[in-house]
Amino acid sequence: MPPAFQTFWKWVSGEGLTSTKKCPVKPAIVSEGLGLVTQRDIGRNEVVLEVPKKFWINPDTVSASEVGSVCGGLKPWISVALFLIREKKLR
Repeated sequence: MPPAFQTFWKWVSGEGLTSTKKCPVKPAIVSEGLGLVTQRDIGRNEVVLEVPKKFWINPDTVSASEVGSVCGGLKPWISVALFLIREKKLR
């Protein structure tokens, strides 16, 4: 596992991202790249990972951000896409 991913996983775990006890996940390298894997099959509608609201990126997140005023009136998915592009550029 790349050290950067280990650092990221440690950080998000410390910030409240948790896997459920019934279906724990762990970071792994998968055919698509980096991902999370479970030790068993996952059922339909089964909760696997709980992400704190402070990490959600949705139209409300965009509206409350610095770019919210210029994204007003756009389709929600477009405003989220622009927000993500901006965040990527800032890093």
